[in-house]
Amino acid sequence: MLNDNDYETLADYEEEMSRKGNFELVFPLQSNIDDYKGYLTQNRRSNLILWTYIKQGSPMHHVQSYFKY
Repeated sequence: MLNDNDYETLADYEEEMSRKGNFELVFPLQSNIDDYKGYLTQNRRSNLILWTYIKQGSPMHHVQSYFKY
């Protein structure tokens, strides 16, 4: 079950993606999360939530319905 902080993390991610302009995201991507997550010293809850969200194809409707845009 996601809590308020989890939804806030996902909303922050979506906001940052909308502002990235012509920059290309290198990590985390759906295709490379499993390859690179081992290089991090800790798997924090916020990272795990975000990676799961990205692996599911970033279903933004979950975030939108939570915040009721």
